[in-house]
Amino acid sequence: MDYAKYIRTVSAGAFLLLPAFVGCGSSSPSEPATASGSQPASTVAPTAITAQGGSANSSAEKDSVVLNASALSLPFESAVRPADQPPANAGRPPDTTFTGLPVYKIMRRVQEDWPEIRFVDDSGKPLRWLVDMNTDLGAIQIEILPQLAPNHARNFLALVRSGYYRGMRFDRVRQEELVDAGGKESARLDQLEAGCPLGTGESGSGSLGYWLKHETSEQAHHVVGMVGACRDEESDTGGARFFILMSESPHLDGHQVIFGRVTRGLEVARAIMIQAHGAGAGTEKPPVTIKEIEARKEK
Repeated sequence: MDYAKYIRTVSAGAFLLLPAFVGCGSSSPSEPATASGSQPASTVAPTAITAQGGSANSSAEKDSVVLNASALSLPFESAVRPADQPPANAGRPPDTTFTGLPVYKIMRRVQEDWPEIRFVDDSGKPLRWLVDMNTDLGAIQIEILPQLAPNHARNFLALVRSGYYRGMRFDRVRQEELVDAGGKESARLDQLEAGCPLGTGESGSGSLGYWLKHETSEQAHHVVGMVGACRDEESDTGGARFFILMSESPHLDGHQVIFGRVTRGLEVARAIMIQAHGAGAGTEKPPVTIKEIEARKEK
């Protein structure tokens, strides 16, 4: 069957009509999802979990889940691709972010904080992490789901704790439609993107000097409110940029890394999308900024 695809991207106050990409990068949606037991060599396998009396999908059931502590504590050096093997389209990381932070200090802080961020306590009980984000348009709360992608979850928390995201922008709104030959929409993607060190949201600009290996999980589903890592054309290109999914997009299961979900403030995320569309229409509205952000373990 013939398909026509397009993506409409709002970035830095301008509407662009571009060829369709997967999520934050440019991988084709036709790329098969990674199956359990057949991960590429550079892919980190899903975290092993066992559940007592039910699934681990809801917060109410989180205490019944036993997480494999060793699978949740991969060293930084094992979670990232070798430094001498950067992605083909990777540019040189900036010396400083557009907010004025020295990039080498952020990377060093992530490496130092990496082993300190734990997802289970000494007894093996899961620790629940929440990220509270205050934007120009209101507050958003994100629950971290380390069982889906522990390395990306730890990276996000380390960046939050380093202060990296303070002052960052929601720099891009990505809209993608897959339309069949008859003009009927068969798949859709709407997502907010933030965290680009340059503030532009451009593909290939999300690295702080390292790239995370791809992580897959059969439990990760692309539904409204899920939070994940932006990637480029290659799968092992996760870095500082993240997205909030605003559509039901099951066609992307297995392609993008999911490591959290919005538990409060989804209406704020929708308002950010609306403002971004207004900026694209030629108004003077500036990009929405993350004013304050902090990570905490729920007691």
